[in-house]
Amino acid sequence: MSGVCPICGRQGQLEFHHCTGKIRGKPIHPWFVFRICGPCNRGEYLLWMVAGVADEEPPPIVQLRRVVLWLDTWDQPFDQGQVWMLKRTLADIADRWDVAS
Repeated sequence: MSGVCPICGRQGQLEFHHCTGKIRGKPIHPWFVFRICGPCNRGEYLLWMVAGVADEEPPPIVQLRRVVLWLDTWDQPFDQGQVWMLKRTLADIADRWDVAS
């Protein structure tokens, strides 16, 4: 799909950015995705590496840190659907945290 990247404003092909990442190619939270351009998507992964959250199988604390990094990157108001995605993701991370404890 092509369009305007909501982060940098570049016109072109958009990719799915899975805000909490993937484990063995499967999105952790498949509903919490945003379409952004390839350079911004790779930039988010580089940010994970710099922030120390690029784990292959991220525990709940790392998933939460990735959400916080995304919220810092996303500088636009969330629409109602995005608010729902965020709430569902945070609730799921809290559930995983209980299991991991």
